[in-house]
Amino acid sequence: MEVCPALFAAAGTDPKLIDTRAEVWERAHTGCRTIVTEFLGAMAATDRQREQELIRLHTLVDGLAAHPVRLRARPQRR
Repeated sequence: MEVCPALFAAAGTDPKLIDTRAEVWERAHTGCRTIVTEFLGAMAATDRQREQELIRLHTLVDGLAAHPVRLRARPQRR
């Protein structure tokens, strides 16, 4: 996951990476679309609702990639 933010940052200064950045974004977006479609498939959701959920999920995935959660061991209580 840490590769994605580095790629997006580097693509801002290296034109050769722009196509790769677009491909990575498209793959993530397509994956999110598949998840939303499968999840909402059984529900009577409108196209607008599906699109909103797609944006929300992709935003969550991007946020998790940009800000990885580090789990630390908790000290044991005595």
